[in-house]
Amino acid sequence: MKKRHRVREQRDFLALLRKGRKKESRFFTLFIRPNRYGYGRFAFVVSKHVAHKAIVRNQLRRRAREWVRTRTHLPRESYDMMMLFKKGASEAPKKNL
Repeated sequence: MKKRHRVREQRDFLALLRKGRKKESRFFTLFIRPNRYGYGRFAFVVSKHVAHKAIVRNQLRRRAREWVRTRTHLPRESYDMMMLFKKGASEAPKKNL
């Protein structure tokens, strides 16, 4: 995923949390909010609460990025999206995540 397609600024993260629409799943919470850039941006957040080892947290992020990259039908126009992983996501099989 290109760097321009990543949410990087703290103010953008806070805006997503405060004003974004929220969708719940078993393994993550998805926040969606329109942006002004004309292209979609993504963020993947895995806290130490979910997995204590950095290796596991990074694997979750990589799996999520790859999933987004291979899905061409996802809405990528002018939306910021953040996946906030929940506890138990690290033990989930790839297929279920």
